[in-house]
Amino acid sequence: MPGARGEIHLTVAGQERALLYTLRALAEAEARLAKPMLTLLEDVSRRSVTLSEVAQLLLVGMEGARRDAQAGGRACTINDAWELMEGLGFGPALDAVTDGVLAAISYKQPGDEGGSDDENPPADLAANGTGPNS
Repeated sequence: MPGARGEIHLTVAGQERALLYTLRALAEAEARLAKPMLTLLEDVSRRSVTLSEVAQLLLVGMEGARRDAQAGGRACTINDAWELMEGLGFGPALDAVTDGVLAAISYKQPGDEGGSDDENPPADLAANGTGPNS
C-alpha cells in the first residue's frame, strides 16, 4: 500500500530481511520507548540512542514488514531484533533504522510541491559482518 512508509531491505549473512516503518509502526515505537517520535528523530540524528532503543526500533520495523507481507507466522520478538543487530553491527543497524524512519516521516504524496514518484524508494543495505561497525 502506498503512503507514508520507509522500506529497508537488508542482507545479513546471505539472508534477506526487511524492515517497514509506517506511521503505525512509529506510533508503536513511541509507546514502547515512552518518547515522542520527534525526540527519537533528534536522538537518532545526533547518534545518541541506546542499544535498547535501536533494538526496539528494529523490532517495530521487522513486525511492520511481517504484517505488510501478510505471510502469517509468529510475531517478531525483541530477540529477533537483537539477532538482526548482532548480524549487522550497531552502526549499520542504526543507519537502517534512521533511513526507514526518516523516509516514513518525510513522505510527500506524488504531485505535492517538491514530491515525486521516486522520492521515497526502498533502501537496499547489505551486511556481512565485516564492516567497520561489526
